[in-house]
Amino acid sequence: MTCTIPHLDLNIGTFFLKVRLAGPPGGLHYETLDSICPFTVVILDRTTADGWKPEACSYLVGSSWNVE
Repeated sequence: MTCTIPHLDLNIGTFFLKVRLAGPPGGLHYETLDSICPFTVVILDRTTADGWKPEACSYLVGSSWNVE
């Protein structure tokens, strides 16, 4: 499977994926994969007045999944 995230809005820090494989709402739940694909975000091209702080926030905007 491939996940495409066209615009990644994450603060600095270490993250992982939690993926729920299921049918439509109310349908079958096949499996939940937790703490997979760990990765670290660093920001090299922008600064903030107080510096980057991982505890400040974290969020993900939009994604699409395709079975290959």
